[in-house]
Amino acid sequence: MNMSINEDEKENLLASLGTANLAFQQYYPGDRPDRQPVHTVYGGANLFKSDTCPRMGETALKHLRTYAPNFAEFARAFPASISLS
Repeated sequence: MNMSINEDEKENLLASLGTANLAFQQYYPGDRPDRQPVHTVYGGANLFKSDTCPRMGETALKHLRTYAPNFAEFARAFPASISLS
């Protein structure tokens, strides 16, 4: 039994996939560079729960209130050489 695709069939298949991929990219261009995620969470789908995002947000706010309760404390976290504008 031959387990490979002959060259002509492969070229036709790749051309068809190329056309479909271009159409997909036109419709779904991907994330804009100015809208990249701040956090990426790695883990299996079995670890994700319906309250994962709100709990992460609550934890982030708790840390912000603890370590940067006002704008002055928050600004001290950044070296003077970093421009925040």
